[in-house]
Formats: sequence, structure tokens, C-alpha cells
Amino acid sequence: MPDSKNRSHSAASSHQVSDLPSASEKNSRLNDSIAATYDRKEREKGLIKDALSPSESEGANMTEDDQPTAEQKPQWDLTGQGVDYPNPLLDCLVLLSKFFSNPYTADAIRAGLPITDDLMTPDLFKRAADRIGISTRFVKRKLPKISHMVMPVILLLENQDACVLLEINEKEQTAKLFRAESGEGEVFISLAELEQSYTGYCFFVKPKFRFDERAQENQYSKSHKHWFWGTVTRSWRIYRDVFVASLLINLFATASPLFVMNVYDRVVPNNAFDTLWVLAAGAAGVYLFDFLLRTLRSYFIDIAGKKSDILISANIFARVNNIKMASRPRSVGAFAKNLQDFESIR
Repeated sequence: MPDSKNRSHSAASSHQVSDLPSASEKNSRLNDSIAATYDRKEREKGLIKDALSPSESEGANMTEDDQPTAEQKPQWDLTGQGVDYPNPLLDCLVLLSKFFSNPYTADAIRAGLPITDDLMTPDLFKRAADRIGISTRFVKRKLPKISHMVMPVILLLENQDACVLLEINEKEQTAKLFRAESGEGEVFISLAELEQSYTGYCFFVKPKFRFDERAQENQYSKSHKHWFWGTVTRSWRIYRDVFVASLLINLFATASPLFVMNVYDRVVPNNAFDTLWVLAAGAAGVYLFDFLLRTLRSYFIDIAGKKSDILISANIFARVNNIKMASRPRSVGAFAKNLQDFESIR
């Protein structure tokens, strides 16, 4: 019995010894656990890096075409910067208003003017200068013949450019200018270079004389004509020619009864065919001139009507834009109704 117990105990102990892992198995398991722990820590580091710097992770995922190359140059950040487009005559007028101590902005000068393609024409320049109290005169004159007494002068240059001529130094053969590109800075160039770009046309500009306020009413009544009749009388030469044409057309209307009476009284009884041909040629000439005069009369009446229409409309809306706030009607509807009445008269 004791032998059997010892045998069973030895068998059990041997079985337990066989179940214990060997040293190599322990080392392999330890290496696996270390590798798993290292992989877990690396994954955690990668997640933290992606969360903190997404731009770097996006850059790592970019393809070779998306990566910035050495040929690409850095660019200026122009967001929020206003770009000024060239408008030489408008810029010169702004500089002149400051030069004459009556400053105006470009937007204030441009308001109410039919400027197309953001470029002020010489005709619009005269209108804009008159509105801000500057008298202008458009002349053709060579550069050496421009006197010092009329300066400053606006010179029209080639390529639709312009500048303000301030002074000419004949000894040094230089000219002092205001250029739109230089802002309010003075520019000195040689007279030879200026003559090459000068077109020969210029504006003489001077500030208008300001009358005493006590004489303002009299001056207004003399210089400002009636808004309707003053505009109509500007085309009085056309209406004069139309009146003469109408008189001749009414005289030509008597040619038809005279021709018929002469044919029945003299041609038919005497069988005078030669007289008939002469009368027919005269009547045909009268009818031809009558047709030409009627056509020309209609044409000139249309021209005068369109001219008066444009001038009256411009005058009315210019007065509306320049009206003082204290003189405006309280009711906007009544003000609009008055404008409609003016339109019906026009």
C-alpha cells in the first residue's frame, strides 16, 4: 500500500513538472508582450500627433504632385487691399481741387456723371470741373507757347494719359508735374521727354470767381436761364432754318393748281406741247425741292428735339441731385410726382 501511494505521488509530481513552461517559452511570451506594448504606445503617439498637428498629417498624405516645389515662388497677400484703376483726368481734377484749397474726393466728383468704362472724357471733365467751381478752357497749343501765367495746366498725353503741369524751368529744360501715379508727389522730367508724349491739347484751369453773397441773387438771375425756354433757345438756329423751310413748302404747294390752270387754259386750247413740257419740268422741279425740304425739316426737328430732351433731363436731375436737404419736400411721393410732371412736359 505504501508503495502504491508513493508511485501515485511521483506520477502526479512528474505530471505537474511536465505542465510547467520551459525557459524558451517564457522568453518568447515575454518578447510578444513587450512587442504588443510597444505597438500600443506607438499607436497612441500617432493619434496624439494627428490630433495636435493635422496639417502635418495632411502634408504626409499629399502626393508628389501636391507637394510644393522649389520653383514655386512666394506670393504677396493682397486680400483687403483696394486696387486703384487708372483714370487720369479724374485724378488730375482731384489734385487740382486740393491745389486750389477746395478738396473733393474722386467719388464726389464722379457722382451723377455718365462715366463709361471707368474713364472720364474731356467733355465730362469740363462738366465735372464746373460742378466743383473750376473754370476750364480746352485749347490746342504747343508746349513752348504755354505761358507761366496760365499754369497750372492739364496736358493731354498719349495713350489716354494726362498730367498737371505746374512749372517750366527753361534754364534746366525741365518741367514740374503732378502725375496720377505719384499721388500728390511732384515729378520732374525733361521738356524733351514731355514733348514726345504731349498730344498738343490742354486744359487751362482756374478757380471761378466767388461773388459776394449779397450779389448772389442778381448773379444767378443773369447767368442762369430758364430751365425750359433757355434750353429751347439754344437751338434757335435750327428752328430758324425750319421756319424758312416751312415757308417755302407752303409756297411750293401753289405749284399744283398753277400747273393745272395753265394746262387747261393755254396748252389744251392751243395744242402747245412745247409749253406743256416746260411747265411739266418746272412742276417736277418744284415737287422735288418740296420733297427735299420736307425731309430736311423733319430731320432737323428731330435733332433739335433730341438735343432739348437730353439737356432738359440733365438739367432737371442735376438740380434734383444738388438740392439742399432743407428744401426737399417732406413727402417722397409728392417729390416723385413733381418729377413725373416735369417728364410729361419734356
